[in-house]
Amino acid sequence: MKLKFIIPVVLLGTFAFSQEKEIKNALSLAKDNKTTEATTVLSSIESQVTQNYGNLEPSLLADYYFALGKVAFSTNNNKLAAEHFAKVNELESNPYFVVKNKDTKAVSYVYSKAEAASLESGNNSVKERKLTPLYSEDIKTLVGPSMQTLSTTAKEQFQNNDYVNAAKNFETLYYLNKAIGKEDIRTLYFVGKLYQNAKENEKAAVIYDKLVSQKFTGVVDEYEITLADGKIITSNQADADLYKLDTKNKIKKVQSENLEKELYTNAAVNAALAKNHDKAIEYCKLYLASHSGDSDIQKTLSNIYIDAKKYDEYIVLAQDLIAANPNDANVYKYVGLVYGQKGDSAKAKEYFDKAINLTPNDISLYVSVILGILEREKPLVTEMNALGNSKADNDKYKKLLEKRKAIYKEAMPYAEAASKLEPDNKELKSLITKMTNLLSRS
Repeated sequence: MKLKFIIPVVLLGTFAFSQEKEIKNALSLAKDNKTTEATTVLSSIESQVTQNYGNLEPSLLADYYFALGKVAFSTNNNKLAAEHFAKVNELESNPYFVVKNKDTKAVSYVYSKAEAASLESGNNSVKERKLTPLYSEDIKTLVGPSMQTLSTTAKEQFQNNDYVNAAKNFETLYYLNKAIGKEDIRTLYFVGKLYQNAKENEKAAVIYDKLVSQKFTGVVDEYEITLADGKIITSNQADADLYKLDTKNKIKKVQSENLEKELYTNAAVNAALAKNHDKAIEYCKLYLASHSGDSDIQKTLSNIYIDAKKYDEYIVLAQDLIAANPNDANVYKYVGLVYGQKGDSAKAKEYFDKAINLTPNDISLYVSVILGILEREKPLVTEMNALGNSKADNDKYKKLLEKRKAIYKEAMPYAEAASKLEPDNKELKSLITKMTNLLSRS
């Protein structure tokens, strides 16, 4: 029975040794600036590294990602280089866990404390370890000179409303800063907003998804520094420590703005703009699950329901909005519009009337009621036009005419009220004249 467990371990050891040789070879070529040769080697083992990630020593993975970053940087692919270097920093900065099976002696590596805890059992031993940083200074030396230039370029592009290129360069800066241990996740959120402004919804969605999965809030410790001349600036801890050297400066620790709600709002709106309504709704509901009754997110969700033509869901949510704020005329207005879309003119009028009571100067409300009422006239007109000249048809015509008069009598007060708000509106004047003439017919 033991042979069944020992054979895979032996094969895995041989396989890992082969990969180690290739990675070390690629690393050597990359350091020697033999970019083409290094690229060939790295490409040949990419799928194997991905498939066997958890079986490779973390130090070997750091070698691998440094080689990838060096190659990308040598070919001016700064964003890709930054992502690979950031991975090196992640491996060298955070602990990892060695999982060893006591029976088979097989060793694997995991990078989450929760995952390590789930693997610890009678047959597995788990030990926490940390790499000795080998590449941090090399990465700083490589990327440092280009970061200031990249920052200046990105800021200029942003000021010139070139959001696509600004986003690309700020995203690269985010990963470069992460690579040298100065990550500010708020920069990545800013990048997402830039992509959204540039209508690059898919790219924004990737970033928003990542931030939501990381439970991003944007809250970090900052330092409010009042200088001797009274000027107030905000800085990070490193700069604050420098300002402390001058005893005339007053320093206060503060927390940055919480951006969680803004993230979920932007993520939902971005998804809705891409017509991914289910994802947009998911974002809203996810936020509301931990922030029940938040009216801002509820309003965002209500707009998405309307855009997605999920009218029944909107009507249910609208009742919560009305309960929270019974004087919000816009909610009544949109419930009226939704009922109109559903073909329920009576319900639509009920809610439009409530909105009119709150905002009597909104002409669009009167127009909406008028259109809803006059919608009932169309089948009557069609039926009247199809009648002949027989006595029976003439009698029927008179009955239909009375029904039309009843509709016009109902619509007239709204038309007159709207006309008072816009006395020069020719369409309203024409409508009132038309209805007056019909009402005068016998």
